Order: sequence, then C-alpha cells, then structure tokens
Amino acid sequence: MTINNPYHQITEQTLTGEPLVIIIGGLLINDYPLRGIMEHFPHHRFIDINNNDYNQIKITLQTLTVNKQRQCVLVGYSTGGLIILKLLSETSLNIDKIILLNSTPYFLADGHGQGIKRPDFEKLKLRLIKQPFADFCSYFHQLCFYPQLLPKQTICTPSATTDTTQYWLDFLQHHDLRNVLAGVTQPTLLLYSELDVISQVNHFNDNRQLRVRILNDSTHGYPNQTKLLNYITEFLNA
Repeated sequence: MTINNPYHQITEQTLTGEPLVIIIGGLLINDYPLRGIMEHFPHHRFIDINNNDYNQIKITLQTLTVNKQRQCVLVGYSTGGLIILKLLSETSLNIDKIILLNSTPYFLADGHGQGIKRPDFEKLKLRLIKQPFADFCSYFHQLCFYPQLLPKQTICTPSATTDTTQYWLDFLQHHDLRNVLAGVTQPTLLLYSELDVISQVNHFNDNRQLRVRILNDSTHGYPNQTKLLNYITEFLNA
C-alpha cells in the first residue's frame, strides 16, 4: 500500500519492523523543531497543518492507522498536539503511544504565568490582519524562539497563508482539552521546553499514563535535540 501526500510518499513495505511514526507539525514553524526526530525515524509520516484543515487531518490519520501492523506512535508539536487531543475526544485512533512536544491542551494562560494571555492573543490575531503576512511570520517566530536568536534557516512554510493561519489561531483559542489529556489511556510523553513562553506545563499526577519531561536550555521553537531524542528513546523502549 502506498500513501500519497504532497510532501511525503511512503510505501508500507519500507516500514516493516519499524514503528509507524506519524508527526503532526505546528503553526508556521512547521517541522523545524522536529528535525532530530525526523532524522531518527527516516520513514516517518509528516502532516503539515499549514495546508490542511482539521477534518482533512482527521481523515488522513484514520487512513494511516486503521490497518496498522506495527507499533504506531503519534507525535504532535505545538498546535499539532492540540489536534491529537481533539481527535482523541472524537474518534478511536488505533495508536500505541503519544508524544506531545511543547504542546498544551489549553494555550491561553490561566494564571500560572505560562501560555498567552487572552488580551495578547487577541492582539496577535489583529496583527495577522493588519500586517503583511511575512512580517507576522517574523513576529510569530520571535515569540517561539525567545529568548534565543532566530536560526538562519528559513522556517516559515511556503504552504501557510493568512487564511490558514487565522483558521488555526481560532482553533487554538476555542479549544480547552485539559480533560481529554487528563483521561488519556495510551502511554503519553509530555515534553516541555524550559524557556517556552507559549505552552503551559501540565502534570496531571493522577494519570499514570502521563510522563512529563522538561528540556533544559530549550525554547518553544528550539528544543534541545540531544535531550529530546534521549527522552523519546527512553519512552519508546519502556
């Protein structure tokens, strides 16, 4: 079976004996923070949210996992993690383990000092309307990488537009899925960057399926790749 996508083409036979790793990227930054994971699992499947809506992603994941014949690991970065939780609340996915990187079930700050305060989120959406799109992307990237400098590589996906960015900002604003994460039944690894100014750390100590790890010297858009891979390897081998 061959699965076609504008960005990846993966033949089922090439994955024999390896875990099926499905990665859902984030808003605008796309796959940049995930490069270490993608190199570690060369036959991964990557889903770019910047040219897909929620329903398209839902259909893709159901197609990929319905007849799986090996361990399936679902990885969500930032907005991608929220999408995974939304899917878990609506449908039964045939997956074995979940990894959420710099993602949170509720992106708006709720008094813990992390996350984006609601007035600031509204300003962010207004900036998207008023600014040239390239300028908005630059500002958004500064938030993601703060307090580190932006990398030299081009990280804004060409597939993103003002309309798709508005769509996903609305998605972030209107979903609070903390109850879904608290009740997840699959083993789940929550990875948070120490210096992240966007995502809130969630522990849910009463759910034994959740493991929380903090990535030191890391930001939302620039997680320490060595520590990231060490934690993921430990989790998958457990």
